[in-house]
Amino acid sequence: MNRKLTLVLALSVWSAGCQAYAPFPLNDDAHQEEWASRTAGSERVKDFAAHLATLNPGRNVPFDLSDHLSLSEAESVALVFNPGLKTARLKAKVPLMGAKEAGRWDDPELDIDLLRIMENVKDPWIIGSSLSFTIPISGRLALEKDKAFADADVELRRAMLAEWMLLGELRAAWVRWSGTLQRVVLIEAYLQQLDQVVALAQKQRDANRIGVPQLRVLQLERVSRYGELESLRVGEERQRVQIKALMGLHPNAPLQMEPTLSLEPLIAPVARLAQLREHNLNLTVARAEYQVSEHALRLEIRKQFPGLVIGSVYENDEGVFRAGVVLSVPIPLLNQNRRAIAEARAARDAAKAAYEAEYERLIVALSEAELAVRGARTRSDYLEQKVAPMVDQQMQDLQRLANLGDLDVLVILDALTRTFETKSQVLDAKVEEVVALTELQALLRPLKTPQSQEIQDAKE
Repeated sequence: MNRKLTLVLALSVWSAGCQAYAPFPLNDDAHQEEWASRTAGSERVKDFAAHLATLNPGRNVPFDLSDHLSLSEAESVALVFNPGLKTARLKAKVPLMGAKEAGRWDDPELDIDLLRIMENVKDPWIIGSSLSFTIPISGRLALEKDKAFADADVELRRAMLAEWMLLGELRAAWVRWSGTLQRVVLIEAYLQQLDQVVALAQKQRDANRIGVPQLRVLQLERVSRYGELESLRVGEERQRVQIKALMGLHPNAPLQMEPTLSLEPLIAPVARLAQLREHNLNLTVARAEYQVSEHALRLEIRKQFPGLVIGSVYENDEGVFRAGVVLSVPIPLLNQNRRAIAEARAARDAAKAAYEAEYERLIVALSEAELAVRGARTRSDYLEQKVAPMVDQQMQDLQRLANLGDLDVLVILDALTRTFETKSQVLDAKVEEVVALTELQALLRPLKTPQSQEIQDAKE
């Protein structure tokens, strides 16, 4: 009876310690409602922006949507609502949750033997049972926990890298959208001037001073530019939707955005290599992956030394009761975990090579980004300082001729077109320069986010 009660109690304790499954079904309607209700000025975003300011003392930008949404404010919105980031963060927590439960002792094992003697004896039953524990005397469990946290560290840093990549994508999209807005303004100003020229040409045609082909050239230019303007306006709306998607907002979310074609100052060239080595997130991920390979090799080497199995034994043989203790220690003579150690050592070599390859790639990328910035800036300066003044001078000369009544409409059309194209090229060069600066900035010091704080908390 006592043996049965002991078995029932053991099963009760075992079942009480097990977790139960509960379904968690998807709900598209609830998600659609939540998505449509997101706003850039929600309290959640404001709290996050305030936290971001404490983590980045140099980022002293107040979160105020009364004067439209700025790029820095949009970054806070994207870091809160972007669905890809939410997925990356939750996936990064999977190995972290596992790491917090790693390094536990193996569950004890309960063995029960029940035999019946076929001969005609007084007590034909032989009952034996044992309860054994594996004691990790080698310290393997501590190393397993270290490796688990190293795995979690890699995923947390990948989530932080995803945040930084998103910010780079958002900044580039914001700059291109701002460029589109300025191009719309350029075309509208050009069309106003062109309308005046067309009106003048119409008067000259009525006076039979120019032919129909000359007037038609102006009209075709006007129609073509109006079509380009409408296309740009549609493209600008599409860019707005794309920016909203990067921020995790619904396409129909009401939002007034503030265009910009500037970024915060870059780090001085002499400090860029040091910043890349210390802060580049691609490099920190590769470094963390190498640390995982180090922990894996240490763990496999430690696994050569097995744990001690100790257990209590009870036996009833023909009415004779026996109890004792059993010890079991595997002897590492033949296997010695050699295969796993060899693979772990080779994996560490591969991780080292991967880190060095990533370092070389980033150095090349840094040089290319610096050259891209220099090239775009040189082109922009040349257009602004050399070409634009010549075009402006031509327009001034034509204006003087117009005042004297000596004007060729095709000449003025050519001058207007060159002026517009030059301004468009200056705008393109400016957009190209700021996008190149964004790519260069992405290689250097990233923005500190709560994700970086979570990495530190996980280590502690």
